[in-house]
Amino acid sequence: MRSSFGCIMKILTFLYILMCGSVFGFDPAGPPPKKTLAWTARVLAHATIPLVDFESVPLMDALGTAGRIDIPKEYRVSVKVSDEAAVWDKVVTMKAKDISQIELLAAIAEQCELDLLIQPGVVILCKRSKIAEHGVGGNGG
Repeated sequence: MRSSFGCIMKILTFLYILMCGSVFGFDPAGPPPKKTLAWTARVLAHATIPLVDFESVPLMDALGTAGRIDIPKEYRVSVKVSDEAAVWDKVVTMKAKDISQIELLAAIAEQCELDLLIQPGVVILCKRSKIAEHGVGGNGG
């Protein structure tokens, strides 16, 4: 009797370990990445928002959607607005399917007449710069 009880306990323990092994030892994402400019550009280009349907949506709500990617926070690119941007009255209207995060942020910035400043791990929407107003290169003036 005792040996069959021991055998059953070993089988149950083995099954328990099999079922819980992935919970205890599997980390699919690995440690948080070092947020370099190359990493940031790669994430912005590959993170996709399945559906965007904005009809006169306040800028801050649109940015909330643009920054809400279905991955853990420590693996995301942060989206911020600079203090001097004066964006409280800006609204966004657009419809898109399967749009990359950078394409969505660029469209939002364009509609709100803002620039995108990309730094390691963060995208900042800021007031249009003089460079954008006058163009870059020899044709700008």
